[in-house]
Amino acid sequence: MAISKPIPKLPRQPRPPTLKQTRFAQRLPFVPSATDAAMETYDIPPANRNMAGVIASQNLRKPAVQAVIAELQEKTTSAKVMSLLQRKERLSRLALPDPEHPDPIRAIDTLNRMESVYVDKSLNLNATLDLTELAGFSLDELKALLGATTQAVPPSRKGP
Repeated sequence: MAISKPIPKLPRQPRPPTLKQTRFAQRLPFVPSATDAAMETYDIPPANRNMAGVIASQNLRKPAVQAVIAELQEKTTSAKVMSLLQRKERLSRLALPDPEHPDPIRAIDTLNRMESVYVDKSLNLNATLDLTELAGFSLDELKALLGATTQAVPPSRKGP
């Protein structure tokens, strides 16, 4: 009776990311959470948010998705791309009046926007609107509703 040698197992080759996994990784910097990225990428309705969370968690553990995320992070941290501090320093130099840049207002405005100076951080405007609910209203009713809403905001909270 001949004894056969066991066949050695070959190491598994990592799978390349799917198109949706790549899109998921690309959406991450633009949404508040990985769950939101999964909802957008996989067209998951809000009612199935838990399912999107599971998909996001699974994706984040996959080596192929981690590689895409690392590649994207490397691109954004390239020496050719200015860091936030470098951009602020450059804009600060542009904000000082000199013959080459006689109008520093735009640089100052950009710096203020970067620092969210124009945003009242104590005001929470996280409102959602389902337009189908407004379909039954007449134009006069919508104007009255809008007027009541703007009157409900205290004067100190109204925008510029």
